[in-house]
Amino acid sequence: MSNNNKDSITNVWVFVYGSLMWHSWETQFQGTCKGKAILKGYHRSFNKKSTRNWGTRDVPCPTLGLEKSNGAECVGLVFKFNNNQREAIIVYLKKREGESFQLVEIEVELEGGQKKMVLTSINRPEMSTYIDNTNFNTLVNMVRNASGKYGSCFEYIQNIHIKCKELEIKDEYVQKMWEGINYDVPTPKKVLE
Repeated sequence: MSNNNKDSITNVWVFVYGSLMWHSWETQFQGTCKGKAILKGYHRSFNKKSTRNWGTRDVPCPTLGLEKSNGAECVGLVFKFNNNQREAIIVYLKKREGESFQLVEIEVELEGGQKKMVLTSINRPEMSTYIDNTNFNTLVNMVRNASGKYGSCFEYIQNIHIKCKELEIKDEYVQKMWEGINYDVPTPKKVLE
């Protein structure tokens, strides 16, 4: 039995690319972050309406999902767990991500070049929460106005931007959204002491 096959029997790996990069969710399943990984053939996209965590049904927040695209790459984080946590992790991720995502097993490349089969969430385009071909300015306005259980949509985008910068992940979609929501926002005035 190869090391990769043995690892897939004893461990479960999860690839994340959005808010799960900063929430420390893995600790409840005794998981550890194993660094960055590349998912080939997909890129981040603000293609999912959050109607609970970062927005509401009336004012949804565009949150990250994955879009299939030839030649694309999505750099995210990969977490490793003992396989005895597999079912609990699947239940948690399905509840957190909602019905608009499907949990799939897909190959990623770790920083050292090693390939791993991982679980990740991919947006389902047939769901009503899918955002398809929406004008960028409309998305920006959604971000500026939405707020949900976890906070404002602006904070969601800010946290994604900060985490990507901290991890030295250059993502054109995150950068474009960050610049868009900050385009005509006045710079806060310095507080006088």
